[in-house]
Amino acid sequence: MWDGEIFWTRAYNRREFGGGTFSAAAISSAPARRQIRRFLNSARTPVILTNHHLGRFAESVTTPFIIVVHDLIRAEDLARGGVSRTTRMSDRDAEGIAGDLRGIARASGVVVPSEQTRDQMCRLLPDYSGEIRVIPVPVGAHYFDPPGGTAETLTRGSSPYLLYVGTEQPRKNISTLLKALQRVRGDGIDLHLVKVGTSGSKDGAYRKQTLAMVRELKLDPYVTILEGVPDSQMVQLYAGAVALALPSLSEGFGLPVAEALVVGTPPIISADSPMAAFSGSAGVVVDPSSIADLSQAISNLATDEHYRSGFATSPDRRIERFHPAYHNAQLVEFMEKLS
Repeated sequence: MWDGEIFWTRAYNRREFGGGTFSAAAISSAPARRQIRRFLNSARTPVILTNHHLGRFAESVTTPFIIVVHDLIRAEDLARGGVSRTTRMSDRDAEGIAGDLRGIARASGVVVPSEQTRDQMCRLLPDYSGEIRVIPVPVGAHYFDPPGGTAETLTRGSSPYLLYVGTEQPRKNISTLLKALQRVRGDGIDLHLVKVGTSGSKDGAYRKQTLAMVRELKLDPYVTILEGVPDSQMVQLYAGAVALALPSLSEGFGLPVAEALVVGTPPIISADSPMAAFSGSAGVVVDPSSIADLSQAISNLATDEHYRSGFATSPDRRIERFHPAYHNAQLVEFMEKLS
């Protein structure tokens, strides 16, 4: 029977990345870091650290612990010489990520969301001797019992739309998606893009790049960018979309694909994504570098309702894998095995 502590924090999201060792961000986050270390040092039962960026605090843990590793994209970037696929990496970032890896290496067990993240970890920590368990990231319970209504107030009326959920970091490949949308519209298909999420850069550089490309491709009237959408309306956005498009070049999991599968909206997925294996015949897998491949997938789903509706009944949807109850049961079983 698991009898331990579960530690979760958002402190690293707000302050832990960006800036130098003596930057304002570093100084303002110091009290939170001390608090985390005191808590972990005081634990007298096994601990589960719910994010891999808590690995940098793991030297404070004196009991056995499990750590949840979503992805190691930034750690791989660091190992390749520091060229980042996400956000610009400072010296303090590099130091923290190296600390994350040292902490992960000390864990009694590691939970990862996909085989792709397991492979990343095996490359970066080939001598790790603990157990690694693949447990998919859960989708919010409200996706399984969605509210009624539509999202027309968010999507500029009733025009058919393609949905993209995520940041605008280079690895997300939104430039290829925009070029594919331009081609689809050039073929006479009336389709808009609704993009949900922050830019993914503190200085707004990625948003500026996105808006510049939208203007260059003359897509201004056909692209809507939203942030801070409530959970209930996110479900409606998924349900009303022709498809979800997530043509990422690298992902740890790809939660929007799982959310789309649960709602019954067909996802268009990069062949490089872990979700390509999870979705099977319930999604359309494309070459993320090919505008032609992506635009063809979008066109097929936008113009053939019979083809599109078939994805919702695919046996590969297996949405129970993404329910919080399944995730929790898998996690508890793993924790009990290691305790």
